[in-house]
Amino acid sequence: AFAEGLGEALGGGLLTDALDTLERAAAMLFACGPRILVVTFGAKGAVAFRSGEPRLLQPAFAVEAIDTLGAGD
Repeated sequence: AFAEGLGEALGGGLLTDALDTLERAAAMLFACGPRILVVTFGAKGAVAFRSGEPRLLQPAFAVEAIDTLGAGD
């Protein structure tokens, strides 16, 4: 379910293609120095790319919002 939701969050494209594209972008950033890139998708979860490591998919978990001022997502 998370993979399907993430695919929708990425514009309805194929999840594998979207993650591969993000992974290529992360590799370009890693060449400039960073070793980790986290892309968030709000209620859909997040994906983390680490230099030289497999990507990590993290589904979102339910929380009770107290104050969303400045949440940024």
